Amino acid sequence: MRRVGWAPALVWAAGIFLMSVRPRPPELGALSDKWLHALAYAVLAWLLRPPLGRTRRAGLVALLLAVLYGAGLELLQGFLPWRTAEWTDLVANTAGAGVATVVASPLTRTGRGEGGP
Repeated sequence: MRRVGWAPALVWAAGIFLMSVRPRPPELGALSDKWLHALAYAVLAWLLRPPLGRTRRAGLVALLLAVLYGAGLELLQGFLPWRTAEWTDLVANTAGAGVATVVASPLTRTGRGEGGP
């Protein structure tokens, strides 16, 4: 059952990857792309949480995985001639993943025996 639990996070991560390596990112109008970064990585951290477990440590691991994934993609973009790496994107990624981790924490906590308060 755990393998099925990873599928949503892996599909979402693949979508982030595809959007990150596209030659031309979508036009956003007046909306800053930082909001989309934050949203994308908030969803990723949220989706990483269930297969990792319901402990506080699992939440921190989900956060760390999301941030490392975002950092890796920003690094990759630095090598793509049609993209640029931006540290502000990484900040937005981290903020989104952090917010999702904080919001998910009380929703997934099961008690003192599994990471409690």
